[in-house]
Amino acid sequence: MQDNQIQHAINEPVGESRAAPRQKLLLRTGKLVSEERELICVVRDVSATGLKVKLFQPIPQITNCELEFANGSKFPICKVWEEGGHAGFTFTEDVDLSEILSLSFDSFPKRSLRINIGFNARISAGRSAVGAQLLNISQHGICIACDEELPKSEKLFIRCGDLPALNGHLRWSRSGLYGIMLSQPLSLEDLAKFSAETGKN
Repeated sequence: MQDNQIQHAINEPVGESRAAPRQKLLLRTGKLVSEERELICVVRDVSATGLKVKLFQPIPQITNCELEFANGSKFPICKVWEEGGHAGFTFTEDVDLSEILSLSFDSFPKRSLRINIGFNARISAGRSAVGAQLLNISQHGICIACDEELPKSEKLFIRCGDLPALNGHLRWSRSGLYGIMLSQPLSLEDLAKFSAETGKN
């Protein structure tokens, strides 16, 4: 995470009330998963009863959801408050606080946190362009479904409406699915723009 993102993430909202003392947690990217949406967030701190996250967009429509980390760990939570780009949640089931506090980037798999989306996309290479569906996205790559065979050696350009343009090279293909490594990693802010559109298509 970039320094300016870390600094922005640790700003405290006014009037936060806590049911239990909070223990500092190294800033960790996660996603809030509801029935229809997956939204990027950054975990700020945590206690045995709940946690606080930085948001990249308001979430008035979300109350009960799951917090999921890049290693696949999931924790059911319920929103208590939302203010100034942050939100507080309580755990709806008993959790092992030591499990959360022990999460480290070294224990995460090489595959980074992915957002499942399912957007219509347009992929171009050279003078040709084809339609496709963008299935999921991370800061470093995307997975798409396409009926046309994509070139292995050319740079691919991907557009999904008004969302940030993407480009990269093909890394793997399998039965109409393609994995593309992005030429430049996405910032959390740009990744959040994609996650904000989930549930709208």
